[in-house]
Amino acid sequence: MAAARAAGSDAYFVWHRDTDLRQADVVILPAGSVTATTCAPARSPGSRNIMGAVTEHARAGGAVLGICNGFQILCEGGLANLVA
Repeated sequence: MAAARAAGSDAYFVWHRDTDLRQADVVILPAGSVTATTCAPARSPGSRNIMGAVTEHARAGGAVLGICNGFQILCEGGLANLVA
């Protein structure tokens, strides 16, 4: 967050249970817990969580960056082919 803001971005957090990206230009899924082996919310892209909005954003050509297990979340959500 600090790096995005230092670069001049109007960056903000979005909670995983949210359903709206609030018109984000770029989605960044940072590294999370180093002990996580699966990311269950990502496996159900049709569920009412932020992954539905991330999927819509990616399919519309929006920029998405997954870092470390942030990319794992994208892969488990079936989005790796849209953002790679």
